[in-house]
Amino acid sequence: SGKFLVLDVFSGGAKNNYLKMAKVQFLDTHYCCVITKENAKNGKVKDPYSRRICNIGYEGNVSSVKNYTPNEIASLRSRWTAMIKRCYDSKNNRFDTYGAKGIFVDEKWHSFENYLRDIRRLPQFVLAREAGFKGYHLDKDYYDSNCYSRDTCVWLEVKDNITYSKKPLNLIHPDGTKELFLSISDAEKAHSLNGISCILAKKTGFVKTKGFMAEYLDDDNIYRYE
Repeated sequence: SGKFLVLDVFSGGAKNNYLKMAKVQFLDTHYCCVITKENAKNGKVKDPYSRRICNIGYEGNVSSVKNYTPNEIASLRSRWTAMIKRCYDSKNNRFDTYGAKGIFVDEKWHSFENYLRDIRRLPQFVLAREAGFKGYHLDKDYYDSNCYSRDTCVWLEVKDNITYSKKPLNLIHPDGTKELFLSISDAEKAHSLNGISCILAKKTGFVKTKGFMAEYLDDDNIYRYE
C-alpha cells in the first residue's frame, strides 16, 4: 500500500456523521485521500500512483474515466499490464523481442488512466470494442514505430497485425510487371500459386514458380494496403 502519513482525523463519513475519518498522504507520490480511521490504522489503502508494475506502470484515477464497462476495464488492464511487462520486465518471456530490442512505452501510457483515455481515440477502436477486443491487437508496427503511444498505435485485427509485421514483396509476372504484396500468403492466394514461401526457407529473397518471380523489398519505405 505504500507508506503514508495521517494528516488529520475528523468525524463525518458520507453516511454517518459520527464515523471517524482520516486524511492521509503517501510519502512517495504525495497523493492524498480520505479513508476511515479504521482502514488507516490497518493500512487498508492503496496509492493509485505507486508504480507497481515493473516500477513503471501505475493505475492513476481510473474511476474518473467514464464509458467503459467493468469487463472492458479488466480486459484492457490485462493488455496494458502485458505491454508494460514485455517492455520492462527482463524475466518476461517476450522481453527479448520487445524491451531488449528497444521497444518502449510512452511515459504518458505508464498511467493506466491515461492509456484508457487515449486508446478509445485510436483508429478502429469501435470495431475492436464491438468484438470485445477479441481478435484485435493494439499495434505499433502499422506505423513502423518502436514506441507504444497515442500517436504511434492503431487497433488492428490479429491477421492484419501479422501481415504488417512481415517483409513486403514484389511478385514479378511473366511479362515483367511487378505487383506489390504485404505477405507471401496474399501473393499465393491472388494467383493460385504455391512455393513462394520457400523464400523464407532459403532466405535468398528470390524465387521462381509458374513463370512468376518474387523478391523481398529491402528499403526504408512503409507499405500498407489501402
